[in-house]
Amino acid sequence: VLIVMSIVKVQGQPLIDIREAAKGGVQWDMVITTVTVLVLSTVMTNDASGIKEGLQLILQPVLSHLSPMLLIVGIVVSSLILTNLIQNMVVAVLYLPIIATLCTTMDINGWGLVAIIALTSSCAFVLPSGSPIAAIIHSNPWVKPTEVMKFGIVIVVMMMMVMSVVAVLFTNLLITPWQP
Repeated sequence: VLIVMSIVKVQGQPLIDIREAAKGGVQWDMVITTVTVLVLSTVMTNDASGIKEGLQLILQPVLSHLSPMLLIVGIVVSSLILTNLIQNMVVAVLYLPIIATLCTTMDINGWGLVAIIALTSSCAFVLPSGSPIAAIIHSNPWVKPTEVMKFGIVIVVMMMMVMSVVAVLFTNLLITPWQP
């Protein structure tokens, strides 16, 4: 689109001068934050890093002793907290193998949890590292970052309560057995 806009001319002038747009029209702090988070998230989800396997080794013995309802609420709450600290897709990629393993061993219907993780991992509002959308909101000159964080925390707390109830109901109401 930018290339076309720089080629198309109106009254002898291009619709956009890319050099001028890059100087004053690009919020570079948002671009740098988004690129950095995407690079780090790629490293964190890479199988060679061992982060997914390490988390499974650490969490599975601890979480397998919890009651299914407490486990479901814990997964919802922890995924909502993590998705606001690190890139939301990283949270989804890290949680899904853990959920598959735990649901299989604990005989919990995992389809509901998978759907809930898909929803909770998209609720990144508090910090700019949570998602590209959050980075754009935080870099907006019309909104103070403290306001974004304040309202983001309120939204996340409400989402914790709603998603915990929905997750418990969802996993208990689904009759289909879990077969990853």
